[in-house]
Amino acid sequence: MSTLAIDIGGTKFSMAVFEGGRMLERASRATDREGGREWMLQQIAAVARDWGTHYQFQRCGIGFGGPVEFERQRIALSTHVGGWSDFDLPRHLERTLGLAPVMDNDANVGALGEALYGAGRGYRPLFYMTLSTGIGGGIIPSGEIIYRGADSYAGELGHIVIRPDGPECLCGWHGCFERMCGGLWLERDYGRPAEELLRDPEFVKRYVVDLAMGLKSAIMLLNPARIVIGGGISKAGDALFVPLRAELRTQITTWSRARIEVVPAALGDDSVLYGAMALAEKPVTGYSFPDFRSPKSGNEYPVTGFYPVLDTELLARRGLSPADAAEAILEAGARILQFRHKGFFSRDAFEDAQRVAGLCRAAGALLVINDRVDIAMLLGAAVHLGQDDLAPADARKMTNAIIGFSTHNEQHLRAGDGEPVDYLAIGPIFPTASKQHPDPTLGIQQLRSLRTLTRKPLVAIGGITRAIAGDVLQAGADSIAVIGDLYPDACTKASLRARAEEWMAIFSSRKSPAP
Repeated sequence: MSTLAIDIGGTKFSMAVFEGGRMLERASRATDREGGREWMLQQIAAVARDWGTHYQFQRCGIGFGGPVEFERQRIALSTHVGGWSDFDLPRHLERTLGLAPVMDNDANVGALGEALYGAGRGYRPLFYMTLSTGIGGGIIPSGEIIYRGADSYAGELGHIVIRPDGPECLCGWHGCFERMCGGLWLERDYGRPAEELLRDPEFVKRYVVDLAMGLKSAIMLLNPARIVIGGGISKAGDALFVPLRAELRTQITTWSRARIEVVPAALGDDSVLYGAMALAEKPVTGYSFPDFRSPKSGNEYPVTGFYPVLDTELLARRGLSPADAAEAILEAGARILQFRHKGFFSRDAFEDAQRVAGLCRAAGALLVINDRVDIAMLLGAAVHLGQDDLAPADARKMTNAIIGFSTHNEQHLRAGDGEPVDYLAIGPIFPTASKQHPDPTLGIQQLRSLRTLTRKPLVAIGGITRAIAGDVLQAGADSIAVIGDLYPDACTKASLRARAEEWMAIFSSRKSPAP
């Protein structure tokens, strides 16, 4: 499968084709500032069409040189090239490519590229800084997680102030890190390009003082295991990095024992391209699923009422990995998927959840993490809580994501109806083997009676098979959570997909509210 990667910067744009993590094609062109957005869109479309005659693109990732509102998948603005403000680039390119790209700002994407394929491998937390036309930062706290903050604006190191009495920046303030050290301003202030300026040791000696001031902020705030610097200016190599490290040792607070591990990007000009490939192909966490309850989100999940559950203990007995099971179920058309891990949430379990998160995102499906609000927040997922888990009101203080809540009798359901949750689960309706100490079964008649006690979407749980699913739906359930009846004894990806398709067929003529 081919992945198209796009890097849109202030002075140039680059594109590449990847298959299996290998770059097969690459193209780069200088930016036509006068032509603006329309010129660049035409150029990107032309390259994509040309390559499209040789490759079939399944995915596309974009790193854009400016702030990106990640959840909305819209460009906030570009301070270097006009016409990009509040522009929906993925939707525009979807018409050309026939698929929906995923986009983030170039610093985040470059950080991901270096974290997975370059100088950041094995170093967490990682801070990546792009030092080129402008300055941006990307934070990888652990694994493949991109930290974006509450509103997608984390890492904007270029606009911290290092010289309050300094010259005015494009942002309107004075003495910003980008204004003092970015390539655009170096050329304007000194009349020579940064590449030429950095050949002068005396200039470098003065330059690294300001550069270290900005990086000191990242070190003191984040204490990263390594700082990787990419972008055109980083190509100066030891002529820049040796005096920079020395200056940092001078500036870092004397009592701090924070490491000063600052290196150039290993991928050179391709950090963002590799990151864009990873953004499209890999389980990129830190992603927040759009709120399908909000009409403003423009996102709709065609939920069928089929609520499959990935039970890791059962999957281990069946000899199937969570990622393979998720892929089979999503290929069958499921649009919601719960990750249920009742044991210790080890690193391996978290990595399994990461992979499932990526598959859900690629399929446009909602991922729900069972029990663990913290894991759900790291993965940008919804969360399903049980009676013995964190109270829904406390969970709501932590996340604005979708929250589900399990109830097992009338008292539970009445109480749950008043909680700040988005859906309720009720059961077990029938005997179940998925719990060691199951609650008393309710049966169809009691389900029908309990349905009248809440207007929240109701998910029926416990022992429900395909043969009796119709009766459960007629009793008022909006959705059915399925574990045992989903996984055949001799379980393969093919047989699981077939079983999931059987479940999907039960709901094909029904319109069930989204859980």
